[in-house]
Amino acid sequence: MCTPYREVLAEITADTYSPLNTYIDRVMGCSKLCTDIVLPKNEINIHGVIQTSTKFCRVSLLDNQGMVQAASGLNWGHGKGHVTINDACLVIRTSHISDHPQLFPPLQDYSSMLTKASRSKRKNDQVEIIWDDGTIMGGLLEGSQLINGIKHPKNFSSSPSKNIIGEYLRKRLGVVSGNRVTLDDLKKYGRTNIDISLQAKGIYFFDFSR
Repeated sequence: MCTPYREVLAEITADTYSPLNTYIDRVMGCSKLCTDIVLPKNEINIHGVIQTSTKFCRVSLLDNQGMVQAASGLNWGHGKGHVTINDACLVIRTSHISDHPQLFPPLQDYSSMLTKASRSKRKNDQVEIIWDDGTIMGGLLEGSQLINGIKHPKNFSSSPSKNIIGEYLRKRLGVVSGNRVTLDDLKKYGRTNIDISLQAKGIYFFDFSR
């Protein structure tokens, strides 16, 4: 579902029916119905969304001084540069990468979804973020930090726009759109971190439940 052909449909013709039917039989023969798989109760949250109960990374929404950054992180849009007011990201620290390398793989040379002319604008492919309340959005591992000579991402943002995650989190926190998120906002909500786990390649689960 992460390929450029995920939404392409075509009408079959008489001469292609037989090989396509053979292909469908082969795929169905090695597939399982999701309703036939019994999951432990602790892997389904109250919203009915499957979540991984182990191997998650707890990403803090605070800086090293225990404060919400004024012009980066949740408040990226209040910084300088080409940003919009609600732009936000989660900061990926070196400890996150060393402890959870499967969650934050090295940067690709370029995104496989882009043309040669636009490869320099994005390194990694877009991923999918599933939140604990069932919300789904595109995500992007971006930025660059060097760890043992290998380039790794340093931010987790939404895609195609960074303000998608900022607007979403402000809505959950009860913060007016465009306003800075403060430590008091997070404390009032009940948590200052987000648990990130991997459901499948390119599919992440974000738990911000109280």
